[in-house]
Amino acid sequence: MFKKTFYDLKDRLASPRPFISWLSATLLTGIAGPFGMYEVYPLWQRLIYWGGVLGVSTVFALFVFILIRNQNPERSYVKSSLISILLFTIPYGAFVLEMNQHIFINQKHPPAIIVYLTVTVATTAIFMIMYWIELRTQERLEKLNLTHLYNTKSNNPLLSRLDLDIGERLIRLTMRDHYVEAFTDNGMQLIHMRFSDAVKALIDFNGMQVHRSHWVNFDEATDIFRKDGKARIVMSDGIEVPISRGKYDDLKRLGVFDDH
Repeated sequence: MFKKTFYDLKDRLASPRPFISWLSATLLTGIAGPFGMYEVYPLWQRLIYWGGVLGVSTVFALFVFILIRNQNPERSYVKSSLISILLFTIPYGAFVLEMNQHIFINQKHPPAIIVYLTVTVATTAIFMIMYWIELRTQERLEKLNLTHLYNTKSNNPLLSRLDLDIGERLIRLTMRDHYVEAFTDNGMQLIHMRFSDAVKALIDFNGMQVHRSHWVNFDEATDIFRKDGKARIVMSDGIEVPISRGKYDDLKRLGVFDDH
């Protein structure tokens, strides 16, 4: 569970959502200057302080959030966020309290209740920003016809990891060790997950696993042929994907192509 959580955390941090959330929260808290910092420290020092505090909290909170989601994938984003905030705030609030002992040396330390309240509000703001980005991503992908078969994008283990700029059409998947290469009309994104899980996530698409290491979207196929006893399917990105012998017979029975 923890190993998968670490891999998922790496994928999350590779997307722009955590960075945008962290930057937005840093600017807001830096300008507001909680803990009495507004009267004591200039803006650039407040931004450094809150950038560090929120940077660590973003990574830690995401880890807790992903761990909670992995334990129960069916739990909604909002419920998972609330549980994560509760489990995160207690240890991280104590960390900030201890850190403030070394920062506010010649000043009155902020009360514990203020510290915990600030950590809770800041973390909630980060999750809210990420949730807003998630909804915008969902709306965009629905317009691109990638997730119209699902109630919510967040319920799909593969499509939920696609970046905003990944493209408009999903063309094919390729297995690469412990990763899946998702190819679209705008490039490729590497996703850490089992290939079998990725194929299962696309069960309602007009596609199929045609080889041990390849899944294709039939809507993006331009040609299919056999040469030297080996079958291949040509995709819209120009790549010829091999078809295993068993899958070739399956495709033939499904009427995907006529055997000449």
